[in-house]
Amino acid sequence: MTRRAQDLILVVLALLAAVTTYLAFANVRGAAPTGDEVANGGLTPGAGSPTTQDEGDGVDNTAGPTESPDSSGVGAPLAAARDALASNDPVTIAVLGDSTSNERSEWVHLWAAMLAEDRPVTISHWNESDGTTYNGPDVLSEDGEGSEVTIWSGSIAGATAATAADLLPAILPERPDFVIYNFGHNSPVDEVADHFDALHAGIEDRYGDVPTIVILQNPQLDDRAADVREAVEAWADDNGADVIDIAAVWPQASWPWLVDEVHPSPQGQQLWAETVAEALR
Repeated sequence: MTRRAQDLILVVLALLAAVTTYLAFANVRGAAPTGDEVANGGLTPGAGSPTTQDEGDGVDNTAGPTESPDSSGVGAPLAAARDALASNDPVTIAVLGDSTSNERSEWVHLWAAMLAEDRPVTISHWNESDGTTYNGPDVLSEDGEGSEVTIWSGSIAGATAATAADLLPAILPERPDFVIYNFGHNSPVDEVADHFDALHAGIEDRYGDVPTIVILQNPQLDDRAADVREAVEAWADDNGADVIDIAAVWPQASWPWLVDEVHPSPQGQQLWAETVAEALR
């Protein structure tokens, strides 16, 4: 091979090497992300750039914070009762119930005495001997910074909600700011709804919509009437009433919290009064 031919081959090989190097360098530059692309997760702005939304959970985190639901557990009747007791206006309360709330040693009177510590309070108990009217009022306090409270304690031994319905309007002589139903121990489970319906309708016919609170009463011995309590709670849920669940705080369905198979002991009545006071504070 001549010297000229050898030189020509060397030139061609050099050109081929240069072209190969250029193409490799160009491919590398085309594949590498720019600085903007790195900052946007490998995507250029305006071309499918990611937002703060997590595609995995489907929640748009770019939106502002939303209001969380009220977690206090307080419904409209309980809120209305609390507002009434916290206001500067006179407050009228009706408690309609059975033999767990008809005596001065029981929770309604005990709760009234708690209220009387810082406000004027008068409570009248139903005259069970007469059966048509109230006894004269017990004035528990005439002093205090809180507004005046009047309580109609319309509880009767052996009563159901239907009993109170039959005694309207005598047992509820004026419109209360709120009413508390304290029934269940004397009602067969299949009659609970009808009994409460009768009382509720009677009050509504006479006074319109009155905020209603329903007591879930203390457990009987061995909690043998739990189904009745469940029926009372179901009625409250269906009729827009709030509940104060005494059974939930009751230590045990036996002595020393009961004096017999149904009725609370003095310490049970005190616990009941304190639970109601706390719920309405």
